[in-house]
Amino acid sequence: MLLAMSSLSCERDDLCAPGEALTPRIRITFQNVDSPTILKNVPNLEVRATTDTGTEVILQDANASDILLPLPVQGSEITLQFARDTDDTTTTENADDVIMTFQLEQQYINRACGFRVLYNNLNAIAPGDTDSWIQNIIIVEDDVTNEEDIHVQIQH
Repeated sequence: MLLAMSSLSCERDDLCAPGEALTPRIRITFQNVDSPTILKNVPNLEVRATTDTGTEVILQDANASDILLPLPVQGSEITLQFARDTDDTTTTENADDVIMTFQLEQQYINRACGFRVLYNNLNAIAPGDTDSWIQNIIIVEDDVTNEEDIHVQIQH
């Protein structure tokens, strides 16, 4: 009987702890360009993501200085359009594109969790225009392996 019960018990590979198999999102903070150590909210922020499969809004109506955004699990590039002042009462929306490139890494967790995607060699450029509100982009951590670390700082 004891032998039968031990063969029915769960092994570590049979369980997937909450959060263990999650593909991490990229953490972006917004800083004051004149005082880069000071966080600065972006008013009425909306973020649109464009990949080879189309465009979708991934963040809307945020007044934030620290955001988490999903990256694609296929491909090696995404264009993020950061639009400020997007509320319905103004027509002064100002949108800047940031093109991010990376290398995907499939990480095996265990039998129950399967795989998660990590992002290595992150790079970001802002093509810019004459009305850019984004002044500078700094890659703080070029490997996206968790959501606790700041990966990108955007100064405005």
